[in-house]
Amino acid sequence: MEEQTRVTELQAGNIDFAYDLPPDNVAQIKASPDVNYLETPLGHVWFLVMNTKTGPTANVKVRQAVAYAINSEQIISDILQGTGVPAYGPVPSAIGAMYGQDSLPYYTYDPEKAKSLLAEADMASGFQTKFWVPQSGSGMQSPKTMGEAIQANLADVGINAQIEVSEWGAYLEQYAKGLPDDVAFAECSWFATDARNIPNLTLTCGTVSPTGYNAGYYCSQDVDKLIDQFTKTLDHDQQAEILVNLQKLVMDEVPNFYVDSQLGTAAMSKKYTGFTLHPSQLLPFYSTHLA
Repeated sequence: MEEQTRVTELQAGNIDFAYDLPPDNVAQIKASPDVNYLETPLGHVWFLVMNTKTGPTANVKVRQAVAYAINSEQIISDILQGTGVPAYGPVPSAIGAMYGQDSLPYYTYDPEKAKSLLAEADMASGFQTKFWVPQSGSGMQSPKTMGEAIQANLADVGINAQIEVSEWGAYLEQYAKGLPDDVAFAECSWFATDARNIPNLTLTCGTVSPTGYNAGYYCSQDVDKLIDQFTKTLDHDQQAEILVNLQKLVMDEVPNFYVDSQLGTAAMSKKYTGFTLHPSQLLPFYSTHLA
């Protein structure tokens, strides 16, 4: 059932539960006298993939400029209507918080800094490229609107990113082959229940497309080593230290720009009680009963 249909049917009383609510409807649902609004952090992260192999974004200064150019806090507040929280790197906030990583430094919106970095990379006049965006897709939140906001932010610092929109199935097929030379940017999101899953599946040398999900071709022996160290230790404090080093390294090299970690949202008829959302996205109705 499409998202707007879910909301309409919920408000009409034809269904009792709706999950993954459209951000634009959250305020309306919160104000509804007939349903309870539910929200929880998820093991999810949404990010802008950058081509680290060829083109302007092969230069780390350009990638850092892109990170400073994007107003992620405005995307979260205006487009996502607060249904996300800032991402500090490849480890989602819900998982990172378990390791004391809910306040790591991240890129703040600074277009002047972005312009300065472009100048240092001998690209003061900016550049033109292509930007892959899906129409929709699992975990992609509001991909077209978010893409248009990012496109506008990039244009403000001289980067002309031409958006190419694809249907989700076609998008995944082309994404898995990796970004071609004339495509600098693509959107992606990932969900994990383990701290190593997202970096392990999207950032390691062994996952470079077309053999994996590393469509931007990022390969760092240092990152691979840290992920391996995290996997081989069971000590929580050591794992936390490794994750801090991993996140800082990835944020410095910016193979991807991490915009937000999504919050799980749902609404349930007040006829029922006992239900809570779970960060795993599993829906445990076994404790739900009539009020």
